[in-house]
Amino acid sequence: MKRLRVCSRSGRGAFPYTVLLDPSTFGDAALLDVGTTSGMVAAGTTLASASAHADQGDVSTLAAAKTYTDQHSGGGGGSGGFINDDPVGAGIVVLTAAATWTVLPAVSKAIPCATGHRVLWAPSFLRGGTAFTLDAAILKADGSVSRYVSTGTSSPGAEGYAPFCNNPAYKGIAGLRMFVIRAEEIDPDGNVTIAAAYIAPSIDPGDTSNHLYLGGGYDGYWLMWDVDA
Repeated sequence: MKRLRVCSRSGRGAFPYTVLLDPSTFGDAALLDVGTTSGMVAAGTTLASASAHADQGDVSTLAAAKTYTDQHSGGGGGSGGFINDDPVGAGIVVLTAAATWTVLPAVSKAIPCATGHRVLWAPSFLRGGTAFTLDAAILKADGSVSRYVSTGTSSPGAEGYAPFCNNPAYKGIAGLRMFVIRAEEIDPDGNVTIAAAYIAPSIDPGDTSNHLYLGGGYDGYWLMWDVDA
């Protein structure tokens, strides 16, 4: 990696950065060290216009590397992606009988996205009861299921998403998941949505013991992060 050395006019206290910095950031002069070529760069000079002080090819490479660093670190010209980690705010969701897999719009997040972007997803919440099986799904633009996170297809796993398992003999260990978003998963507003889905054929009428805790004193989270935004 090319290094940009920054020092005072007197040359005292010079030290190299291992990250790429734009000389225009500094109000004083900066010393540009590119390969074996060194020279003074006046205050306000950008990397792209520094060809008078070093070989143009090296400067172009350095400028391109800076642009890449900015776009992937959240600095300079890049945003570092779009992330939503606000509480879901759905309260305590009481599940009722559902003979088939049912999407829960209240337990979902939608973020701006584009086809081909990578989205990280990480749920974090409490659940109670054992009469239901839980999964999550990336939705199509029309709100129907595109693919379940348990299988990556339009059919869920027999036991739902493994970390959501309701068998007390097992403990789920969740983490980040990454999905590459497809064209049919972008809605007319330019968003992609991931929602919880469940099946519960044996919940009796009046049984209110099967819960998802996503508010009401028990905040739940449904992190979504478009890392390519």
